[in-house]
Amino acid sequence: MLSKDKKQFIVSQNNWKSIHSRKQFAGPEFYLSSKTPLVSNISTYLDNLKNNAAIIKTSKGNMKSGQAILREDAYWKPAPHADLANTYKYGKNHVRLTTDISLKKGTSIKRHFGVGSLTLNGKWVRFYCIPPALHQAEGCTPEWHDIVDFADSAKVDSKKYKELEGLPPIMIAHWHRPPLAIVFERHDGTLLEVGIGDDIYRWEKSLSTIPESGSYKLMLYHNKIHFIREPLMTCETISPEPRDYRFQSYFAWKHIDETEKIKPEKTLTISLQKGIQKNYITSEKTLICPDIIIDFAKNNFDSHFYRTQSSLDYVRKNRSASPCWKHRGVQKQYKLLMRQLNMLEGIKSIGFLNLTPGVCTDPSHINKKNKNGLYHWDINSILEFIEWSRNLWKDDTVLYTVKGNNKFILPSLEI
Repeated sequence: MLSKDKKQFIVSQNNWKSIHSRKQFAGPEFYLSSKTPLVSNISTYLDNLKNNAAIIKTSKGNMKSGQAILREDAYWKPAPHADLANTYKYGKNHVRLTTDISLKKGTSIKRHFGVGSLTLNGKWVRFYCIPPALHQAEGCTPEWHDIVDFADSAKVDSKKYKELEGLPPIMIAHWHRPPLAIVFERHDGTLLEVGIGDDIYRWEKSLSTIPESGSYKLMLYHNKIHFIREPLMTCETISPEPRDYRFQSYFAWKHIDETEKIKPEKTLTISLQKGIQKNYITSEKTLICPDIIIDFAKNNFDSHFYRTQSSLDYVRKNRSASPCWKHRGVQKQYKLLMRQLNMLEGIKSIGFLNLTPGVCTDPSHINKKNKNGLYHWDINSILEFIEWSRNLWKDDTVLYTVKGNNKFILPSLEI
């Protein structure tokens, strides 16, 4: 899955590959069944200080628990400079990115501070948006949006490529708070999901400066979209507190031909609510059915394991019916269930039903304290669990997603 030379790291699997340069601090070029990168120009910047201005200190890569893990360390000059680090963790159909930025005393931001802005190459026809957390608390729901045809909007013949490429972009969406995830669909059915990690509260803090001063835009060009992600966009010079800042994000993908049609004739559904019943197991320590489904909607945790979906819910102690995967107890119980199943013989497939991320505001789940709660969601924790399960079962058992009442349409959850 991971290969390297003096110039680059290459992470590849099946029909995709991701190329990381070892010579400059920049995100990978990601390819999916094509000679043209699907994703490029993943960048972190501070005003005019761009990725290519950063000086690489170290670049490392290794395999751990079935995942390719890469880390890049760099810094900006001249002083006062900032230290930068990107850590990438690759799964089967996604990559999780942690960006660490250490701002020094005297650092000022005149206009833009961007993290994980990127370019999506090709023609995209629509996008599915999971709204910012606060917007969801106010009643906004995820939905699809059509993307206008650039040539039609510009009233230029689509065959006049040079003229189209010279035209300014069209802004097709803008938020001041980060959308949790956006799924882009290309003309050929390819899906690309771009989202923030568990740490909603960090993205929304705007470097602890002015509330709601982020800028997240979709800029449509001819044959590409530039997704601008700026936790801080200011109209006056700001000097953030000199300290370490961290931002988590991810992107996932699904090719139109990748859908696995797994339809066992007979399945056994289990859950944490009842556990693995004795009558499910034969005298030979095998399950009575080799194809099982785990229903993640049925469980029996203590009340504090469950999500509070808004700051008001946290203050009023209103809990939803879904547990928060940021709570270590949730991860521990489901890993225990998977280990118990792994001790049994003859399991051919395991279907994951109702494994859905969601917003939570209970700060204890992320080892924080705040009387009004802190917004987070558990997408990264779920992806970690999926990859942990995949490594546990290796290639002996097929893991797949069961189409259920999933709240979101996310390629990342297509196991």
